[in-house]
Amino acid sequence: MSLIVSLGLGSSGVGEDFVATAVDPFDERLEVTLNHLFSVTGPAADPASYAITSIGAGVAASVTSVAVDGYKLVLYCTEQTNGEPYRLTLPDTGIVDEVLNAFQGPFDLDYDGAGAAPELTMVRVVDARTLEVVFSERPNRDDALDPDNYSITGPDLAVEAVEYVTDFVYRLTTARQEPGESYDIEVSGIRDA
Repeated sequence: MSLIVSLGLGSSGVGEDFVATAVDPFDERLEVTLNHLFSVTGPAADPASYAITSIGAGVAASVTSVAVDGYKLVLYCTEQTNGEPYRLTLPDTGIVDEVLNAFQGPFDLDYDGAGAAPELTMVRVVDARTLEVVFSERPNRDDALDPDNYSITGPDLAVEAVEYVTDFVYRLTTARQEPGESYDIEVSGIRDA
């Protein structure tokens, strides 16, 4: 009687290493593409086994749940700072392909965060030269204090200065607003705190 055993043969080809090929960030999740169909068990099924580390000025983030979708490891996570560099560390056990080959890495994957930037939820006119703006979440203070990050149109209106009021509220000093005119205000370049 003979027994033939094949070891280390990935589902995508003979001898092909089982590795991550990409990490794609979204507002509420990360999608890690692997080159084989796979499953997660043990530590890899536990969100606490994954680490998201800011390697810049980004806010702290964490994995809240783990799912598998074909070749993608889907990690639902807390919001990250848009455009800031992060490192995702995968667990070194519990990710196996369909013929039970262990995931071979890389275990540290660098990417740029993709969080939703703070948005304006309200604008209040204080007087003919002053507006107060309220953000949906706490913005980066330096960004929010930069007059160049605000644009007022319809007719154009210069933002001359910005003052911190609270973590969510900032006061804008503008050129004189005209009675009866409607203005649109946009923000850009303002990241999460």
